Amino acid sequence: MTSLEKAKAYFQANGKKLALAVAPLAMAAVSAIPAHAATVVFTPVTASGFGTGNFASGGGTLTGGQLPLWNGISGVTYTGSAYAQSSGGSAGVAFNFSGGGSGTFAGGLLPVDYDFTLSPSNGGVVDWQVIYTIGGSSGGPNSVTFSGGTASLAPGGTATVSGAGSLAETSNLAFYQVQFQATWIGGNGDQLNVGFPSGSLDLAPTPEPATLFFAGPGLAFLILRARRKSRA
Repeated sequence: MTSLEKAKAYFQANGKKLALAVAPLAMAAVSAIPAHAATVVFTPVTASGFGTGNFASGGGTLTGGQLPLWNGISGVTYTGSAYAQSSGGSAGVAFNFSGGGSGTFAGGLLPVDYDFTLSPSNGGVVDWQVIYTIGGSSGGPNSVTFSGGTASLAPGGTATVSGAGSLAETSNLAFYQVQFQATWIGGNGDQLNVGFPSGSLDLAPTPEPATLFFAGPGLAFLILRARRKSRA
């Protein structure tokens, strides 16, 4: 009997047992995700950046996009780019914008994440900070700050910064705010470029497909264990 024939015969003999074993696992995976009683929707906006400190010119644009509904929440994601040209000394680029929202949270934590690149033309140390805030008609505002990040770069170098966290949900969503700032000390004419690729600044990001199907390794384990028992 070939390996293919053996595998076919095994699944025919044990398919029902495996289905019964995996079904509770799949149900547990679904029930482990906290459900929200009502739909919560964040509204995307278009944000303009601005230069800070000793800058000769600076600015940029972040374009908001709606994220798919997941677990009762439709979040937002922002992509774009920004720059600041130093006139000599400390300078940087910043975004500070707000958007609306509606819906009632069931309570819990709201996931957020960030992903951006920093490229000072003549190198140097870049400090950055990201702050997410949400507020409601009752409760809040609640915020979370990601900061303390420094990137030391050689001329022409690029650093990619990413991370994730969460903040406490408010009773009724009314608004959200995103604050971003990156500063460095540049010579006259030096430029700092900041890139926000796809999925850069997110409120309530949807999980990656791989995390939604983690029952796969469990199924493989059950099959391997059943095979070992059949050989014993």
